[in-house]
Amino acid sequence: MADFPDKVFKSVDKGFKNITSKGKELLSTTRIRSEIKNIQASIQKNLEVLGKKVYGMVCSAELKEEEIKKNCDEIALLYKKITELETELEKIEEDSLKRQYGEDIVLCFKCKGVNRADDKFCKNCGTNIQEIPTSEGPKCSGCSAILKEGELFCTNCGKKQSD
Repeated sequence: MADFPDKVFKSVDKGFKNITSKGKELLSTTRIRSEIKNIQASIQKNLEVLGKKVYGMVCSAELKEEEIKKNCDEIALLYKKITELETELEKIEEDSLKRQYGEDIVLCFKCKGVNRADDKFCKNCGTNIQEIPTSEGPKCSGCSAILKEGELFCTNCGKKQSD
């Protein structure tokens, strides 16, 4: 009977730690999503400015490639930052799932479904999770987005890829 208060205290303590952890996780994910949204708005604004600049240059028959490239590089950096933030968000969500389901989980690389470490195929989409691809394809030199083989321009940021 003497250990009953200890069990109650440990249970309450565990609950508080869980709530604190969930609160921190929620704050972090909300901050990251807000930052991504702000960067996307900035990209949109930069694309509009770039479009007006290029239009003006074409109308005046004075195409200044260096100015255009400078704007494109700035936009590519913003896309790269979004990719970094999305990776950070995935890590937070994966850590949360590991706390919830245990450390021996494997996330499907295709659908992000939660599976046990000894599962061979994803429960959600059926993808073979034992054979994780080492590379999903070439990456953009500007924003690190995955490119399809043979693409000359990144579909994420528009940067021309080197041959």
